[in-house]
Amino acid sequence: MTDPTRRKDGDRNAHEPERTDPSPAFEFDCEFCDEAFLSETVEAVRDRGATHLETHRDSLLTEFADRERGRECDNDCGYVFPVGVDEVAGFECRSCGHDNFESFAHRYLYWQIERS
Repeated sequence: MTDPTRRKDGDRNAHEPERTDPSPAFEFDCEFCDEAFLSETVEAVRDRGATHLETHRDSLLTEFADRERGRECDNDCGYVFPVGVDEVAGFECRSCGHDNFESFAHRYLYWQIERS
C-alpha cells in the first residue's frame, strides 16, 4: 500500500490562478440605481455601500421586512420584528426606538458584495 503524497502548503490552491492584476477584488452593484462600488477590500465596499444605501432607505424597507421577520432588535431590548411585511413600519424598533438600518445595510451588503 502506498502512502498518499501530501502537497506543500504553498501548492494547496495551485489549481486557482494567482491574482496579479491591480484591479479591485470586490464589488457591489446597487440594484436600485446605476452606482457600483469597487475596492480591493470588502470593508471598503461595505462602508461606502452602507452610506450609499441611505439614499435607498425606503426601497430597502420591503427587503428588511422580509429578511428580518422574527429577528430581535439589534439594541438587545427584546423586541422581535413581526412576521408580516405589512406590519413592519420602518427600521426603528417599536419598543426602544433604535434605528436598525445601519446593521441591516451591512448584512444586506454581505449578501450582495461579489468577488470580481
